[in-house]
Parts: sequence; structure tokens; C-alpha cells
Amino acid sequence: MAYKDLRQSKAFRIVVIVVVVILALAMTIPSVATLLAGSRSGSDTASQASSSSASSGLPYDATSKESIDTYFKELVDGAQKKVDADSTNTNALRSLGNNYKAWAQALTNLGSSDSEAVSEAAQRWSAAADAYARYLSVSDSDPVALDHAEAVYYTGDHDAAIAEVKAITDRNPSYQSAWQTLGAMYQLTGQQDLAKEAYGTASALSTTSSNTTTGGSQGTTSAR
Repeated sequence: MAYKDLRQSKAFRIVVIVVVVILALAMTIPSVATLLAGSRSGSDTASQASSSSASSGLPYDATSKESIDTYFKELVDGAQKKVDADSTNTNALRSLGNNYKAWAQALTNLGSSDSEAVSEAAQRWSAAADAYARYLSVSDSDPVALDHAEAVYYTGDHDAAIAEVKAITDRNPSYQSAWQTLGAMYQLTGQQDLAKEAYGTASALSTTSSNTTTGGSQGTTSAR
């Protein structure tokens, strides 16, 4: 068969079509591979971001006011029910204060990006102070008194908060965390000499001695 006749034959045309299809597929394989690699990379990045968020240990989204409010409202409601059932339940009162305090701290941290959170944080600090005050009306506790002073400080009454912490150090001079908190409050209010003195006293006290004397949780105020 002549070459010209071969090119015009049905079999030849089929072979040419098959070859063209194979070449076309071969040319598209790198592109498909690239897309798959890109998709996998994106998936890995999302997975890493998710793992990073999970590894933070927070049971709520710290960047979302709605998430923060939802989480802490449930905790506060639970503690409040116990307080309503027994107004002298110190464990419930401490839990209520701690939950309000943690709520306030979360909103305070969010405050720079959410103006509404700033005003609500002040309300939570006030609620925490109230819960701690109710605890102290039932039972004496320097750690709870320190928590109360910290909450009062963040409501804006700095003088009252400092006076309360000073009273704690007067009756319990080996309470290291109280001295640290006092130093921080002095520092935040611009009283640098008094801050140095309080920090110096805290440094001179051993943590073991402080824990043995006071027991329980020890609240601190960090400079912000």
C-alpha cells in the first residue's frame, strides 16, 4: 500500500488519534501532580494550624468574644446555682469568683481588638470581687483576700486594692505572693521605690515557706 493511501486509511487515522491522546495525557500529568501536591500542602497547613490551636490548651477560641462568653457563662451559671442553694458554700463562692476572674482576664486580653470586651471585662472583675467578698464574709482566707484585692484593682479602685494587700502582708508577712502582688500594684501605679521594696521582700522569702504558711491557691497581679 502506498504511503499516501496509508495516511488516508481508517486504521491510520485511528492510530494518529490514539498517539495524540497519549501525548496530550503525558503533557497534563505534571500539572495534575502539581495540583495534588498543592492541595496536600494546603491540607497539611490547615492540619498544622488546627493542631497548633488545640495545643494551646484553651477550651474556647480566645480570639472570639462569643466563644469566650459562651464558655464562661456556663461555668458561672453552674457555680451560681450552688451558691443559690447554699449562700455559705465557700467552695462554690470561690469557684464563682475564679470563673468571673478568668472570664474577665480573657476579655481583657481580647480588649485590644474588641472595644466592647473592655467594658464587659470591668463588669466581670466587679462580679469576681463581689463573689470573693461574699466568701470572706463567711470565712477568712488570705489567698481569697488576695484574689479579691486583684479584682478590686482591675475595677479601677487602686488605692483600696493596695490597702487590702498591705493588710495581708501585715498579718502574714511571710506570704510571698502577697508581696509580689503588692510590688506589681505599686509598679503599675508609678510608685517605683515602694515596688522595689515589695519585690525585694518577696525575693527574700522562699516559696516553700510561703506555701507552708498560707496553703491553697495564691493569686498574683501581673504588670500590664
